[in-house]
Amino acid sequence: FQFDQCRLSARHSFDLDCNWKIAMEANTEVYHVPNIHPTTVAPLLDHRRNVNTLYANGHGRMVAPPPRVDQTKNADSTRSVGAQAEIATVSEIARTCIQSYGMFPNWVSQLTEFVLAPLLFWPNGINKCRLECWTIAPDWGDGEGPDYWTVNSGERLCDILLEDTEFGTQIQKSMECPGFKGVPLSYQEARIYHWNQNADRMIGLNNIPADLAVQQVIGEEWVYPNDPRVSALD
Repeated sequence: FQFDQCRLSARHSFDLDCNWKIAMEANTEVYHVPNIHPTTVAPLLDHRRNVNTLYANGHGRMVAPPPRVDQTKNADSTRSVGAQAEIATVSEIARTCIQSYGMFPNWVSQLTEFVLAPLLFWPNGINKCRLECWTIAPDWGDGEGPDYWTVNSGERLCDILLEDTEFGTQIQKSMECPGFKGVPLSYQEARIYHWNQNADRMIGLNNIPADLAVQQVIGEEWVYPNDPRVSALD
């Protein structure tokens, strides 16, 4: 992706009324796409065929291919967001799929052949956070560069991020309800669980009350380059 050949094109921040993990985790799984993004992301991404890769120390990656048949959306126009140049060395997967990288603890980024688009989530209290939206792109020359995440130079979040964040306040209230006891996670949320396991390890497993700790159920056999699914194909 030639990070060293790209430059900052846009950077804006927004305050959200929810815990930072609520906001970040909404961008760390993909099964919500058909319901939350029916007209913006769903035409570009097949959430049923996504693949999660878990890296050491809480990092992770998601790759989701486009639908097998797509007649409703111009994927190129959505991916380029006005970029004037592309990263020539980007490979086929990044050009044909949606991929998102999570860097522990608070970075989630889409990477395309046109832009590198990190989202950073910062705690600002137990029920508030700040979302930083970055767009990094290959040199576009003079004038205004691309902005992947906002409209009118930070006037508001783009439609996709508005959809991702609009329920944060309600989710926060639900989690504060005494009836909330937690949520079991599925494969689609493997990156979230992997993150929480590593957060507990960083704090120290002996320093966390049992009722607040996550079970260490994802073993090294699932951490790259290991993957038990590969041997199952033989």
